[in-house]
Parts: sequence; C-alpha cells; structure tokens
Amino acid sequence: MGWHPYPYVGREFYAPFGKFEVNIDLPSDYKVAATGTLQDYDNFWTADAKEGELQFESLKEIDADRRTWTFTAENVHDFAWGADPDYVHSSTPFDEELDLHFFYLDDYEETWERLPKYALQFFREMKTRFGAYPYPQFSVIQGGDGGMEYPMCTMLKGTGKISGLIGVTVHEGAHNWYYGILGSNEARYPWMDEGFTSFAEEEVINAIRRDPVLNPHARAYSNHTFLASKPEQLEPLSTMADRFELNRTYSINSYSRGQIFLAQLRYIIGEEAFNRGIQRFFNEWKFKHPEPWDLVRIMERESGLQLDWYYHQWVETTKLIDYGIREVEAGKNNTRVHIERLGTMSMPLKVRLYLRNEVVMNYYIPTVEQYGPYPENDHKSQSPWPWTHPDYILNLPVEFKDIEKIVIDEDGFLADINRSNNTYPKEEGQE
Repeated sequence: MGWHPYPYVGREFYAPFGKFEVNIDLPSDYKVAATGTLQDYDNFWTADAKEGELQFESLKEIDADRRTWTFTAENVHDFAWGADPDYVHSSTPFDEELDLHFFYLDDYEETWERLPKYALQFFREMKTRFGAYPYPQFSVIQGGDGGMEYPMCTMLKGTGKISGLIGVTVHEGAHNWYYGILGSNEARYPWMDEGFTSFAEEEVINAIRRDPVLNPHARAYSNHTFLASKPEQLEPLSTMADRFELNRTYSINSYSRGQIFLAQLRYIIGEEAFNRGIQRFFNEWKFKHPEPWDLVRIMERESGLQLDWYYHQWVETTKLIDYGIREVEAGKNNTRVHIERLGTMSMPLKVRLYLRNEVVMNYYIPTVEQYGPYPENDHKSQSPWPWTHPDYILNLPVEFKDIEKIVIDEDGFLADINRSNNTYPKEEGQE
C-alpha cells in the first residue's frame, strides 16, 4: 500500500525493517541494555557469581571517564536502550542460538531473580506454539512507566509482585513475535498486534500455570460482551488505531476482540488446523509485514474451509452473535432441537448432548458459506445452516426421555452476547 507517513500520536506505529548500528557514549560507570547485540561483549562484562544456569555479570572498570557501547541489529524496525549505573545484570542461555538478559535494580531482586525461570518457559511455549524467535538475544529491562515492547527487548516498571512481573514480561515479550518479527501494520490493523499478542499471552500463561483453565480468554469475551451492551460505542475492528472515537472502544477492539478473532477461528476450524496455520503464518510472513488476508488464506489452506465470511463479519462490521435453544420436542425415535439465530452475525455451532446414561455426544453445525464440515472427527457434522435462515432444526438420534441436557458452545469460545438461552433445560438462575 505504499509509504505510510502516519503522524505518531501516542497509540500505534509502523515502520520498515532495517539494519542498525548504534554507538552510545556515556560515563564509564553506566551499564547499558539495548536492542541488538553488544559488540566486544567481553570488554564490558565479566562473569561473576553463577546460580544454576543464571550467570550474574559485573561491569569491567576502566581508567577512562567515558566509554562507548556499540550495538548492532538486523531485521528490526526500531531501537531502544536503557542505562543505569546501579543495574544488576544476569543472563541465561535459552539454547545455542539465543541468550536472555535481565537488567534491574537490586531493590527488586527478590522478584526479578525469580523471573528467568518463567522467561525460559515463555520462550519454550512461544517456540512450540507460534514459531522460533530468530534473534540472538532478548533483554528484559527495568525502566519506563509500565510495560512497553521494543525489538529484542522490553522495558517494564517491575516494582510489584512476581505474578504481575511475569504477566507483563509475557505480554511485552510476545509482542516481539507480532509487532516485532511479523511487523503487521498496527496503525491500520491494531488488532493484529495487540490482539494476537494478547492471545499468545493468555495461551502461554495458561500453559505454565499450575492449574490451567479450559478457556484462558474468558476475560476478553467478557470485555466484548460489555462493549456489546453499549451499541452506541461499537466500532468495527477495521477502524484505524488513531480513528476510534473512544479509548475504551479502541482498547476492547484491539486487545480483546482481536484476541477473540483467533480464539473463534480455532473454534471454527479445529485445534489441529489452527496450530498448523498459526505457525505457518509466522514462518512464511516474518519480516514481511503481513495483512489480515495473508493469515486468512493460510488458515483456509490448512483447514480446507472458506473463511472470508468470518473475517468480513467480525472485522469489517459490528454484527453480534446470539444463538439460543427455542424449543426441544420429541419425535418418532428422535428429538428435534429448534435453534434460533437472534443476533446479526452467523457462526457455526458446537452443540453438546448429555444423556441420562452418562453418554456425551458432540455435534457441529457448519455455516453454508464455509463450504465444508468441521475438520476434526470429535464432532458429528450436520447439514449446513444458511445465514439467510433465522431458524435451524437439529435432529438428534435419541429419544427425548433419555436427554439430560443440551448446550450450545459449553466451552465458551463463541462470542455469544447472551448465554442464558444456550442450555436446555434452562439452568437455575436463567430467565
């Protein structure tokens, strides 16, 4: 789309990839952390104490009053650095090609010394789930006023509890995959950066926590439902980052609804196709500035389904999802479930059937426009539901008397704005 001379107004940004060589001249007692690889590393740092794989390093003293630090970096679109004579510096190898560095003030060593273990877990999960980090180093730097991503590093306040430090490190670190390595145009598609980063953050934190939950994106769905309750504040995801009328709408769209874009995509095409697709997207488009359709095409190829209808409705409109079970009636040796589309957005449905003999059966109702059944065999695909029809009858090959419960999207990955009508019989407290 040509050059992008966007004025920076404190929200999102976009730049081309390049090669940096930066010289930083400072008083000789300053310790520097930055984007890129420090040249003549052994002239600046000396090994100190070692705790397991964590190597503490001290700044080498010199006679001169000043010294120059030189950093080089390739395939990055920005450069950042922090400096403090009181930094504690430690490092640990992730593998033979990547080292992790940590720079912090000793007032906070109790929490920061616990961080490397979780940082290593983060890089392992990101490599397994989303793609391998291609740079030789990554630094976590204490500084700034909260948390901010930069190529090959993040800066964060880091003065609170370990849980908060882990969370912000994971989020800002995951930005390096989307803001940094893929380099999507977050000024035009902020949800491709903030949303995909938030998706990865929740997936990784859920994987390393002691008690993983079924849906780690529940908070994002809750934020979406909240915004849906204020239709006058809704704006489509296709709105440019600097053109939202309200900051709250920008935040929920970019972080939460962008995150849901991927969570629902996995709901539509299945986990296997999604996992292949999200890694293929990263590997094929790193350093190339992908746009939304580049991801959609890859997911279509991996799943065998058409997905333009999903992109159009979720990204380019403010249509909302709402399905409900209107009626369940007994047939001759079967049961008819009358499902209605109450919202304006069409989606495939996963329906779970519980029988009184403790048998559980899963059904998948595809949309007509996806042109294919659910790619995985753990759901029985039914006849497609045309988006032009507000009603659908699901025929279950069981007798009515044998049914204990029927639930639409029990796992909560459909952004249904009113879940009170998703269960038959209605559960206690539902109107």
